[in-house]
Amino acid sequence: MKFLLVTWYDNNNYGTSLQVYSLKKILENPNLVYPKNRNLSKNEVFLLKHIPNRRFNLKLKIKHATSIKFYQDKIKKIKDKDKMTNTDNIKIRKRKFNEFNDKNFIFANTNPAQSKKELIDIGKKFDVYISGSDQIWNPDSLDYTYLLYWVDKNKYKFSYGSSLSKSKIEKTDYKVYNKYLKSFNDISIRDSACRKQLSEIVEKKVTTVLDPVLLIGADGFSIKNNIKEKYIFTYFLGNNENHRKKAIELAKNSKNNLKSLINIDGANASSDKILERYALWDIDPIDFVNMISNSSFVLTDSFHATVLSILFHKDFYVFQKDANRPSQNSRIKELLELTKLSDRWMEDTSKATLSKIDEEKWRIADKRLNQARKESIDYLVSNIEKSRG
Repeated sequence: MKFLLVTWYDNNNYGTSLQVYSLKKILENPNLVYPKNRNLSKNEVFLLKHIPNRRFNLKLKIKHATSIKFYQDKIKKIKDKDKMTNTDNIKIRKRKFNEFNDKNFIFANTNPAQSKKELIDIGKKFDVYISGSDQIWNPDSLDYTYLLYWVDKNKYKFSYGSSLSKSKIEKTDYKVYNKYLKSFNDISIRDSACRKQLSEIVEKKVTTVLDPVLLIGADGFSIKNNIKEKYIFTYFLGNNENHRKKAIELAKNSKNNLKSLINIDGANASSDKILERYALWDIDPIDFVNMISNSSFVLTDSFHATVLSILFHKDFYVFQKDANRPSQNSRIKELLELTKLSDRWMEDTSKATLSKIDEEKWRIADKRLNQARKESIDYLVSNIEKSRG
């Protein structure tokens, strides 16, 4: 069977890269995760090469046009980019992501497919179409390509973990989801808050599933235990300088080294400046996994860094990313609640000490995660099997 996977893959973000890497590996060989003694068939999996064309909805455009804060934030981001580390480091990071993509993915097309005709022509070559995961269905920046409107109605198509990143869907967005998602053979999303509402909009069942990185688990990555020194690892996406200062303080007081990854989109450059002396640049997504698996402690506000910390039983804290945007933190808090590790959530970072997570807590976390994982794996394998007719 030839599968076409349609999702984000090329924004130099570790979480984005790892979710598509994990889903692609499972689709290729479902036996990696399926718990029963069945020899499931392997598949060919291709990625659609496409540059997202984000159509910001009218309501958001009006909000931006009339918001002084929006323009203040935009000016700040431009100024922050001027403070970024030297461009050679950014080029190194981008090169590592490009090499990772070339090594791990087979693309269905050489040049990005942007027009409907290009998409239809590519779509004729495949048996099954999968949309997801990541925030590809977010109504604030929705590219209809990820709704698979261009796929022949007789082809099998389903979604895995395609996120709207919303707790509530606005009525102005009902029409587009109803129009395009009703034709899906099966729908799953990453969000729990808006699942029931989306199900009513599209008039069919919608399932909530785990992120693909949680499905593939620690065993899905080739880990190198080749780092002997003790170090605290940091990866921050939010723009909070106090989080960086706390990380430096904890490393110094505990006599640990500090190793940091800095996001290269420039949005947090002013906050990240104090971490540049600890920063690593020659790091691809698998190296990112290795950095976490070899660390003595993880400090982060990232969902996927939290996921990996749990999978590899690493002591960690999650710092609140942005108190003014609850959706930025909701899925991390849901994961911590699922694994009974909510005490690792830190809103007041002044209270953070390098406390350990005991083995009984890890046993409970593994048990609860494995239960949730089974349901998501069953959903995915069921659709792979149904697509065979």
